[in-house]
Amino acid sequence: LNTFYKANKKILKRAECDDSTEEFLKRYWSAIATHIVPWNELSNKVLSKVDLREQYIVTQAIIIQALGVLGNYYFTHSEVDLEQSVSKIANVDWLRSADCWKDRVIRANGKIINSTDAARLACNVIKMVIGIPLDNEDQSYEDKFIKGK
Repeated sequence: LNTFYKANKKILKRAECDDSTEEFLKRYWSAIATHIVPWNELSNKVLSKVDLREQYIVTQAIIIQALGVLGNYYFTHSEVDLEQSVSKIANVDWLRSADCWKDRVIRANGKIINSTDAARLACNVIKMVIGIPLDNEDQSYEDKFIKGK
């Protein structure tokens, strides 16, 4: 619960949590949960809890934090159709072994990187898959990441 609390703080930033923000959070997390394939496979008993934890990154706190960063985009861009846009999250490769996570959120030794930079870099991967353009701040994280490779 603490992980989702922190993610919600990333979504709202300094906005007060009133009825409308609470409604937004419910809509956002519902849309996310609907379209994350491994979560649905777990729910439908296609995937076991052990397999989900061992093979996928989507249960890691760093990804929940990245989803919080992503949520702030939707919170501040109300003109974007949340449900339609978030549906594209089904195209994200959540496997731990996927190249897109290497060095962004998973070290060469397989350990998870838990940092603000890692959350932003993970969010950038998700944004690129969804088709959300990276803003200047996002791009600065990408530039720093690429420079450090």
